[in-house]
Amino acid sequence: LMHHVDLIPTFYSLGGGDSDDIASDVDGVDQWAAIKGDTSASPRTELVLNLPRSKTWKMGEQLTSEGIALRMGNYKLLYNHVYDSWFSPSPGDDFTSASDMMAAWCQYSFYDLTESSGCVFANFLFNVLDDPTEQTNLWHHSDYKDIKANMIKRAEELVAAQINDYGKIIPEYYERGHGEDDSTYTDAFQAHGDYVVPFDCDVIH
Repeated sequence: LMHHVDLIPTFYSLGGGDSDDIASDVDGVDQWAAIKGDTSASPRTELVLNLPRSKTWKMGEQLTSEGIALRMGNYKLLYNHVYDSWFSPSPGDDFTSASDMMAAWCQYSFYDLTESSGCVFANFLFNVLDDPTEQTNLWHHSDYKDIKANMIKRAEELVAAQINDYGKIIPEYYERGHGEDDSTYTDAFQAHGDYVVPFDCDVIH
């Protein structure tokens, strides 16, 4: 289990540094031992994929930008998310256009707190190891009630402990760059063969 924030401590370790020296400055963990095969266990056990934008948000509120997405071990929790059907990654009988997504119907937004009167919300629990395409929702399955309860408890802890306002980073970045002068990231993107690369890293302090 690895997140892109793990790259800094991993490369630091690869370069001969002690990742413990920078542990307090970054969110990542050193993955070098796992990459080399020195250990069979990943140093990371969870991925925080999405948090609410509002620090006053309560579990169960239904605002289109206020869901929680959390990975713990083999399981992924989606709490208070707009309901959508499964989408095939390539055209075929089960392919669905993005314009037909429920998220599009209810004007889902990562950047605004939008009222949800036209949306259908649901909760999801997936075993992404056995079900990588996330087609079997285990939320109501009694065999997984303890796993679900543990992940909900962890989600509540994360919401309550947003010391660094993680949920605000995406909308702040969007508001500061989008619609004003987007040449910085556009130029960086185009200059590197349409690959996403670091740019203007001091835009959020």
